[in-house]
Amino acid sequence: MAKNRTKSITEEKARRALWDQVPACTHCKPDAELGVLE
Repeated sequence: MAKNRTKSITEEKARRALWDQVPACTHCKPDAELGVLE
């Protein structure tokens, strides 16, 4: 049985990761949802 591969993080951690150039998920597009676009 496959395990869940996703893990929720806080909005602040997501913003920080995007600002630190961690690639955004191409499926859920958190950069667009959070308004952090290049």
